[in-house]
Amino acid sequence: MLPLSEEELLKVVQEQSRNDYSEGYIKGVHDVDASRILRLLVHKHHELDLLIYRPEIRGYAQFFWNDLDKDVKDELDQGLKAAGEVLQYFPESKEYASIIEELKKKIEVFAEETKLFDALLSVDIAKYLFEELKSDSEFVYSSFALQLKDEFLKLLKSQQADLKFKKSVEESANLATRVRLVKQWVGAFLKFKKAVENAIDNNRYENEIVGAILFRDESASKIKAVSPNEVLKDLRGSHSTIVEGIYSFNYHDFISRLNLFIVDEVRCFP
Repeated sequence: MLPLSEEELLKVVQEQSRNDYSEGYIKGVHDVDASRILRLLVHKHHELDLLIYRPEIRGYAQFFWNDLDKDVKDELDQGLKAAGEVLQYFPESKEYASIIEELKKKIEVFAEETKLFDALLSVDIAKYLFEELKSDSEFVYSSFALQLKDEFLKLLKSQQADLKFKKSVEESANLATRVRLVKQWVGAFLKFKKAVENAIDNNRYENEIVGAILFRDESASKIKAVSPNEVLKDLRGSHSTIVEGIYSFNYHDFISRLNLFIVDEVRCFP
């Protein structure tokens, strides 16, 4: 849909909404609004690249990956790279499904043992790991998460707490303990930042920040400066998400609501 013009996208929306309306769905968003939202969604999906995966999913993936024994990690990495090479020449191939399934099972075990995240997220984490590591061994970070990380470390240093923080992390018994410790510090920082600056809630970046603090090589170059957020103005429809013609779009929230609608509502529709 990326090459489609605004007029062509509007025709797609109007055709689909006519079908849905005839089936009993109630319109809540003006067709022109919907075409603008669809255009934004398509462009964000393209621009975000691997950042289409939520920050917490990318953070959890690093917790799992960095806790693996070297032999297990090397074997998995070899399988990921092999599958990636196959996709270069046969992009329609689904042979990679087995490596994703293997990752999912190992992630489920890790989740149950460490309690760092819900095992139900294992499928999403496995899919992200496959996409992230099939062609190289470097994890991508959002520039916003790295900015927050730098602010956190700078604040610690200004309060002469940086050495204490570093010592506590180094003395942690295992990875899960280190992650929990750093999350406590980062969580307190994000709460402080929100209170002092009246800033937006940045808690969704907590796990990505933790991953950057614990695992990121400062020479790494995979940084993506694309925001999942955007504001659409001058919308015409009447809907609970549109306030005075303004719609605050977040790619991850939109996709979550869309998936929930597909699973819970469309499936149950007679």
